[in-house]
Amino acid sequence: MIKRILLLCLVIFWGVAGLAFAEGTKILQLGVFNPIQLVPAQDSIAGLRLNLIYADNEDMSGLTLASGWTITSGDMRGVEFSIVNRINGLSYGWNNGILNYTGGRSVGLELGLVNIAEGDTSGVKLGIVNYNEGFFHGWQLGVVNYVAGDFYGLQAASVNINKGNFSGLQYGLVNYVGGDLTGFQAGYWNYAKEMNGFQLGIINGAGYLQSLQLGLFNYESNDDTKRFTILVNWRF
Repeated sequence: MIKRILLLCLVIFWGVAGLAFAEGTKILQLGVFNPIQLVPAQDSIAGLRLNLIYADNEDMSGLTLASGWTITSGDMRGVEFSIVNRINGLSYGWNNGILNYTGGRSVGLELGLVNIAEGDTSGVKLGIVNYNEGFFHGWQLGVVNYVAGDFYGLQAASVNINKGNFSGLQYGLVNYVGGDLTGFQAGYWNYAKEMNGFQLGIINGAGYLQSLQLGLFNYESNDDTKRFTILVNWRF
């Protein structure tokens, strides 16, 4: 009897919600997989989204709890817990899942095995693999970190790769900066195209050195200078 009453209440709620929010943003999403979901994919949610297998909505503001795949075609503001979180637009908040993908700018925390951002990022990325195409400002912690743009903050992993300019601390077994580095590199192998700061490692390399290197093997390899030293190398 109680189960029937609860089921009836749920059916009535669905009907009332559908009438009250026939157009625009809805406050609740309940879904199994798209299109078997309370709110159609072209509408937005401002409130709570519950998904069993797969759900899709335009914009999301609030809390998402899902045991499967969640897609936000537009922007997401809030907290998401899903196996896969895909946000095609901007992301502001906390994404938690095995795979987190953001197509636009990402601001906040991402926790997952793989975190991918196609745009700029401000915040913290914690994962096995962290991949960022744009500018990064914050902390990137994982096993493999990759940033195509400029980086400001902390990058710590077994392998850290930054293709742009870097300002801050890079800590790992392998550290690579394809642009100018202002700050500190610590690891077994460190390299920066232009080094302004301090390198500590087994092998330290720089295209142009304006700093101190401490390591078993140090080298500078620009067009004008080829220098190889043991233990200490500096140029100021």
